[in-house]
Amino acid sequence: MNIKRGLFRLWLVMSLFWVIGVGFVGSGYIKSDKWWKGDEWWEKDPLAFLPVRCEDARGTVNVDYEKLDAFEPWNQYRTPSTACYFTIEKLRALFPEYKD
Repeated sequence: MNIKRGLFRLWLVMSLFWVIGVGFVGSGYIKSDKWWKGDEWWEKDPLAFLPVRCEDARGTVNVDYEKLDAFEPWNQYRTPSTACYFTIEKLRALFPEYKD
């Protein structure tokens, strides 16, 4: 009975050391991740920029919209791999079908 209890305690202590060690070794990777540091794109209002395919875009580049890389990973294989991002005010003004 004492051997089982001793092995259980040893397992608990080793598991605790394992979790602490992995956290210590991986903390550099976690802190360098863009989600941890505070990426400007992530911290903005989710509806601050609305993507539209550039062939469907209306208006003038860098005045009404910005042409940036599409953020979805599957769009890197699309040609072109960019999207045109509108603010909600510009989108409603240039696309009257979305005014509501």
